Amino acid sequence: VTLPHPSFFFNIVLCFIKSIIYFLLLIQDICGGKYNKVSPIQAVMSSEAEEKDKFVRHGFLLESDELKGSMVRKLPKKTRQKEVSRELKWREMVQNWDEYTIGRKQKKLLSRCRKGIPNSMRGTAWHYLTCGKGFKPVTPFERLVERGVEKGSEEEKYMDIIFRDLHRTYPSHEQFQNGMHGQQDMKDILQAYVKKNPDVGYCQGMGMVAGSLLMRIPDKSEAFYTFEALVNEEKFLKGMFETGLREVQVCISAVEFLLKRKLPKLYAHLEEQDMSGALFMVDWFLCAFSKTLPWDTVLRVWDMFFCEGRVVLFRTAMAILSLNNEILLEQCPTIQELMTHLRNLPIELCTVDVLVPKIIKSLVSDKVIEQAVEEGNKLHPPK
Repeated sequence: VTLPHPSFFFNIVLCFIKSIIYFLLLIQDICGGKYNKVSPIQAVMSSEAEEKDKFVRHGFLLESDELKGSMVRKLPKKTRQKEVSRELKWREMVQNWDEYTIGRKQKKLLSRCRKGIPNSMRGTAWHYLTCGKGFKPVTPFERLVERGVEKGSEEEKYMDIIFRDLHRTYPSHEQFQNGMHGQQDMKDILQAYVKKNPDVGYCQGMGMVAGSLLMRIPDKSEAFYTFEALVNEEKFLKGMFETGLREVQVCISAVEFLLKRKLPKLYAHLEEQDMSGALFMVDWFLCAFSKTLPWDTVLRVWDMFFCEGRVVLFRTAMAILSLNNEILLEQCPTIQELMTHLRNLPIELCTVDVLVPKIIKSLVSDKVIEQAVEEGNKLHPPK
């Protein structure tokens, strides 16, 4: 009798082990977990279903501005397999979060955020990166939502403004269509923030930030605490939404300082045409590029932003200006052309493949960015 080759038995054992691993992962997903804890098998199925949908991607209608430059083709099989592998790594990382945030594996967390967080894990990761794992709020979100406001107060005025702004925020996203739950969730988050932080109040750009979070964090109480951390913490957007937008002015002046140092010809051209950064950069910082870039790119920028903080916004601004440097110098001789170009950036220069590597291999170091922010603070001192 001829015995089978040893590799035959090896392959059988290997297939058996793989089957046990996937079975255990599936049981784990069924028995436990909060939002976004999707098994690798489910992740592949859901991503394939998303790619097959000819009408919606990331929840946006395909013809919407947010999807210009985003990838809508079906992912190759190898890419999908790689995504499954990346998700497994993120699942392990989330389970051992302290090792990656305060332990010896912090560089691994940074590297993986720069490579992009898997969609199925993004909401969990964003929340953990801002609030920490096991976060317990002092004031329950539900209590803030239910709490009334004093009639005729500043808070009541903000409530009305928030309500009027709802339909302007991501109108092409299925979650925020009129009458959909997304609008109610956004209203609850923004109004709860005003009640808890009346000194900051409400600014229109807040809706873009809250809406972006709700797309990835279905639990609105989790989305609220993530939003509050983003708006209140120095690492992220603290001061951006306060009256007078002083912090936005500081950031714009800082970018102009970086331009003068790293792209002096472009800086001189903008100066000559009286093209102030305030004419095109406000949304860059107020909305953390969520109104500026294709949605695939926004997600990747935010993955880095949540991990590394505000410095990513400066790197992104400089990457955009560097990529557009030649066009702005050669094809935009007057303020009219400059304005049109900088407010409607070429999609081909804003894709993930083009822009993200430029952000990672930044034109400016963190130390130089810190110096630029100091210069911005001198020009716009606190009142």
